[in-house]
Amino acid sequence: MAGDSGRDGLQQPSTTNPLASAATETDALLPQHDNKDAPPYRGRWFLVKLVLGMAGVQVAFSVQFSTGVSYFRSLGISQTVSTLVWFIPPACGAFVQPLFGRWSDARRTRLPFVFFGGLATVLSLLGYAWTPNLAGLISGRDKPMNDPAVVKASQALVIFFFIALNISVQPVQSGLRALIVDEVNETQQVEANAWSSRVNHVAAIIAYLAAASSMTEKVLLGPTHLQALVNLSVVVVVLSVGVTSYTVKVAGKRSVIVENEEPSQGMFATWKLMSPRLRRIYFAQFFSWFAWYPVLVQITSFIDSLGCSSASAASDNVDNSNCTPSGATALFNQSVVAFIMSLILPALIYKISTSSSKSGPSFERERSKSELRSLQTLWAVAQILFAVFLSTSFFQSRLLIIIAIGLNGLCWCVSAWVPFVFANEEVIQIEEKRKGAALEPRSGVLIGAHNTFIASPQILTTAFSSLLFLILDVAGISDPVGNILWLFGLAVISALVSALLVWRL
Repeated sequence: MAGDSGRDGLQQPSTTNPLASAATETDALLPQHDNKDAPPYRGRWFLVKLVLGMAGVQVAFSVQFSTGVSYFRSLGISQTVSTLVWFIPPACGAFVQPLFGRWSDARRTRLPFVFFGGLATVLSLLGYAWTPNLAGLISGRDKPMNDPAVVKASQALVIFFFIALNISVQPVQSGLRALIVDEVNETQQVEANAWSSRVNHVAAIIAYLAAASSMTEKVLLGPTHLQALVNLSVVVVVLSVGVTSYTVKVAGKRSVIVENEEPSQGMFATWKLMSPRLRRIYFAQFFSWFAWYPVLVQITSFIDSLGCSSASAASDNVDNSNCTPSGATALFNQSVVAFIMSLILPALIYKISTSSSKSGPSFERERSKSELRSLQTLWAVAQILFAVFLSTSFFQSRLLIIIAIGLNGLCWCVSAWVPFVFANEEVIQIEEKRKGAALEPRSGVLIGAHNTFIASPQILTTAFSSLLFLILDVAGISDPVGNILWLFGLAVISALVSALLVWRL
C-alpha cells in the first residue's frame, strides 16, 4: 500500500525540524487509496446530532464537580473520605471506559451503549440528588433526618450513586467518541471534533449559570438547589442523548471476515495495537492533563484565597466569610472564551489550509496536509500560552490571574478539540490496516486508551497534591496560596513538556 512507506517513516525518530518534515508525518494520517468502505461525506446537521449527546456527559460532570464537596460535607462525610471519593471520577475514566470500548467493539455497535448509559446516568443523577429522601425511606419514615441511622444511610447512598454516575457516563462518552471515528470520514474529523467541543462548552456554560443562579429552584421547582440543578441536567441528558440515539442513522455493524483471531485485549495488548505516532499523541495528552487538572480543581480556591489574603492585609479585623468569591467568575470567563474560540479557530484553520493549497485534482489532499500542520502548530503554541498564562499566578494578583484564566479559554478550546482530531485520524488509519488484514475492529479500545491517558494523570495529580498538602501541613506551612502555587509550578513544567511532545509528533 502506498501509505506503508510513510507510516514506516513515523517509527524512526526525526532528526529534523518536525514542522519542516510535517508533510511526511501527516501522510500517514491521510487517505492513500480509494476506500469504498469509508464513511460518506456527512452534512453539518448529521455531525451536530452525532455529538449532541456529549452535552449530557458534560452536565453530569458539571453537577458533581460544582456540588460534590459541599454536598458531601452537608451529609457529614469527613474530609479524608471525601478526598478518597474524588479518586473515583478519573479512576472510572482510566479503567472503566476502555472496558466499554472493548465491549462495543465486540458487539460492533455503539448506540445501545450510548442509550443505556444515558438512562443509567439519569437514574444516578436522580439518586445522587435525592439521597437524603431515599435514606429516610430506607431507615424508616418515623426517623428524623439527623438520626444516626439516616445519616449513615445517606453517606453510603451518596457514595454509591456517585460511583454509579461516574460509571454510567463512560459508555456514553466512549460510544460517542468511537462513533466519530466510525461514522465520519477522516477529511471531516476536524469539523466533527470542533462541533463536539462546541457542544461541551455550551453545556458547561449552561451548567455553570444554573449552579450559580439563585433562581434555579424557582424556575425548575426543585425542593433544593441541588435537586433543581439535577432536574435541569436530566432534561439535558434525555434530550441530547435521545436525539443522538434515535435520529442518527449509522452505517451498521462492520462486515469483516475475521481470519486472524486475537486473544482478549489487556492493557499491554492495547499498547501493542497503537502505532508509534498514536503513542506520542497520547503521551502529549498525558502531560497536558497533568498540567490542566490541578488548575481546573484548584484555581477557584486559589483566586478566592487571594481575595481573602488581600483583604486581610488591608485590615487585621477582616471576616474571611465576607470575602468576595471571584474564582467561579474566572472559570466562567474561560468557558465563554473557549466557546467563542471554538467558533473562530476551525474556520480560521480551514481558511489558512485552503489558501495555502494549490487547486487541482489533489487539492483536498493538499488542504488536509496543510490543515494538520496548522493544527500541530496551534496545539503546541496553545500549550506554551497555557504555561505563560498560569505563570501569572506567581505575581499573586487576583485581577491579573482572573484576566489570564479568561484568556486561557483559547488554550482550553484547543485542548478540547485538536488532540481528538489527531487521535481519531490515527485510529482510522490503524483500523484500515486491520480491516485489510481481516482483523477484528479495535477502534473502541484505542479510543478508550485515549481516555486512560487523560484520566490517569488526574489520579496522579490528586495523589500528589494530597501528599504535598500533608507534608506542608506537617511542616507547619499553612499558607493556602503558597501551597497551591507548588502545584501550579508543576503544571507549568508539564505544559511545556506537552508542548515539546506535540512539536515532535
